[in-house]
Amino acid sequence: MADTTATPTINLGSISRIPVGQGRCYVIGSDEIAVFRQRDGRLFATQNRCPHRQGPLSEGVIGGGHLICPLHAHRFNLKNGAGSELDECVQVHRVTDLDGEIVLRLCPPLPTPADATREDVQCETQSGADQTA
Repeated sequence: MADTTATPTINLGSISRIPVGQGRCYVIGSDEIAVFRQRDGRLFATQNRCPHRQGPLSEGVIGGGHLICPLHAHRFNLKNGAGSELDECVQVHRVTDLDGEIVLRLCPPLPTPADATREDVQCETQSGADQTA
């Protein structure tokens, strides 16, 4: 049976709010979401806090589909959230550029760390985690 749980869609405003090659943190309810705009124009969204030491990922270095935490240089794949450490991953969200507006679709929370695997990190990445319009 298909999962019919709706995921919230949120318009975060103009894409011009995020300089090319940088990230920006958005607070949505009690969640901090980091949205990144790579130099090639692709958009990515992850949780904002690094699972290692809670560093602000929106202030990290991005490129080639990867993110480096500004505190301890832990590396994460922006498409699927997989980390450089086997037991670390970040949650990814779908984000698109729709006529110059950033549109975010929140994904369900990750499993608890004891239950999580690299496969659990993916949130429909094959259907659009890194798409831009």
